Amino acid sequence: MDLRGFLEELQERLPYDFVRIERPVAPHQFEVTALLQHLENQKKFPVLFFEKPLGMDGKPSTFPLLSNVFATRQRCALSLGMKPSDGELPLSLEYARREELMIPPVTISAREAPVKQVVKRGDDVNIFELPVVRHHAMDPAPYIDMTPVMKDPDGGFYNISFQRNMVKGPRKLGLHMSPRHNWQIHRKNEEKNRPTPVAIVISHHPAFYLGSLNVSPFGVDDYAKVGAIMGAPLRLTPSETLGAEFMVPADAEMVIEGHVLPNVKEVEGPFGEFTGYYGPQRMRNVIEVSAITH
Repeated sequence: MDLRGFLEELQERLPYDFVRIERPVAPHQFEVTALLQHLENQKKFPVLFFEKPLGMDGKPSTFPLLSNVFATRQRCALSLGMKPSDGELPLSLEYARREELMIPPVTISAREAPVKQVVKRGDDVNIFELPVVRHHAMDPAPYIDMTPVMKDPDGGFYNISFQRNMVKGPRKLGLHMSPRHNWQIHRKNEEKNRPTPVAIVISHHPAFYLGSLNVSPFGVDDYAKVGAIMGAPLRLTPSETLGAEFMVPADAEMVIEGHVLPNVKEVEGPFGEFTGYYGPQRMRNVIEVSAITH
């Protein structure tokens, strides 16, 4: 299960839900979120596929940009293999049913993994080449607002969470963590003055992200829980940074790898939230990026 397969199905099943934007746009200058706001004002919520976005460096990016995937329950139902018409109560009941299950992941080699088609490490990494979105008027920088994965150093289980990552440099991100599971994992490492490995999963099948929203207790392996929500084992492959010691989703479009530095805090935020208010500016953790694969 990957994003490309879902987009093909979406265009076949819900063709009016998919809109291509052919002209260049500058995501880091509000041009994506402005368009989304205008559509929302008209009560329109299509998936937008920007074919020619600019990178943060102002140059045409080699990557397209996708937004608004989860804006309707019909699309969420489709991502779980259900009929779009089942997007109301049937979707909630099916999600609750799957959330009680576990489907362990499977491992494939890096040679077989689509996310390893292009590998950049160290100084070859440059986040400014990516079409990163700046969301709200007071946001101090563009944000990669996706899912960092961390691995517990004691139990060996993985946790996935939507967390905001402020772009601070070509290999530097500011990470905001509420005091929940990823924060607990990092705290364990920080108490021993060691960095916390992290992999930010960018662009996977939508069911991967719906699975990431599970509310299982600390200690439950999210890779297995995501497989249950997807209805199929999640395929994993060794990371570039730590090899088989830290596994990453093999079918993601892109993974940013790095380490959350111990005992390092810098200014992060403010950042606009879904409530219509800003989360305040605070001192938050820093990620040093070590690799990007796509």
